Amino acid sequence: MELGNGLRAGNFTKPVLAKAILIRILFVFAMMLSIVADSALPPVNMTAPDFALKTTTGENLRISEYRSEVVLVNFWASWCRTCRSEIPLLRELADEYAGTDVHVLSVNIDDDAEHVGHVIRDMKINYPVLLDDQHRVAKLYDLPKLPVTMLIDREGVLRFVHSGYKSGDEAFYRDELARLAAE
Repeated sequence: MELGNGLRAGNFTKPVLAKAILIRILFVFAMMLSIVADSALPPVNMTAPDFALKTTTGENLRISEYRSEVVLVNFWASWCRTCRSEIPLLRELADEYAGTDVHVLSVNIDDDAEHVGHVIRDMKINYPVLLDDQHRVAKLYDLPKLPVTMLIDREGVLRFVHSGYKSGDEAFYRDELARLAAE
């Protein structure tokens, strides 16, 4: 039996063939698991799980304190290049909605608050950054990867969830924020 590259089944012992087949099966299974893991996102149209975290300025913020207001929550890390590319858009949105009942918050999962402070200054982040160095909130929301951006309505219901970021996503954020703000 020809196996490719001029190899024949007779050149291998049964344990070697079984091992090669098992490795291929495990590889396919691992690939399927990664696809399933990447597809998991927090469920929409359910009350957003409440959490409280310290901000980089030292105050405690609780997500439920924003009931009756619209909140965009962005999960990110300083080492995530895609996360960093999304920050200018989030700054723009924070400026556009300044003084209204629409808020931009972010949850950073780095474990070095001092480094996060440098990133905030360097990138001129103008919205509250909450520190989740123990990843409790990231686990609570079962995030598949970063960045993840969630929009929460005035009732505290998670209405929109976006995983990843690419140029052009800002149109979705603006449209969804405008819809939630108008409700």
